[in-house]
Formats: sequence, structure tokens, C-alpha cells
Amino acid sequence: MYKTIIDFKIAGIPCKIGLIHYLNIKGDPKACNPDDFYGYTELDYDVLTVRGKKADWLIKKMTDADELAIEEAVKDEFNAWNEE
Repeated sequence: MYKTIIDFKIAGIPCKIGLIHYLNIKGDPKACNPDDFYGYTELDYDVLTVRGKKADWLIKKMTDADELAIEEAVKDEFNAWNEE
């Protein structure tokens, strides 16, 4: 079900991020469409306990900074895959 699972912390609580979908389109300065010009990221994930069960209660503790950190962690994970 998950493409990858990343260790993470939300509000200091250890958890995992189960990645369902990730697409990162880099910007193209020759594009006419704003989305293609600036680029965009599609990200869909579940927050999981350390044992792998969905943790909807932990989502309520998430901040905007957590969401940005999750996006960065996913990008780092995929960049590491591309370097191998």
C-alpha cells in the first residue's frame, strides 16, 4: 500500500509517514502554464504510529511546520534514491 515509510516526529512523538503518492515537477521557465513554470508537488500520506497503524489522533497535533518538514523529508528520501 505504501511506496515508502519514513521515520518522523510530530509534537516530539515518534511516528512514521506512510507515503501513498508523491510527484515533484520542477519548474520550466519556457512553460506558459503557471503550474509548469513554477513547478509543483503532489503529496499524499498517512501518519502512522511506530507500529504502523494509522494515527489520526496525531494528525490533530500537526502544525504547518510539520507539514513542510514532512514534504522536505519525502523529497530528501527520493533524492537519496536518485543518488544511488
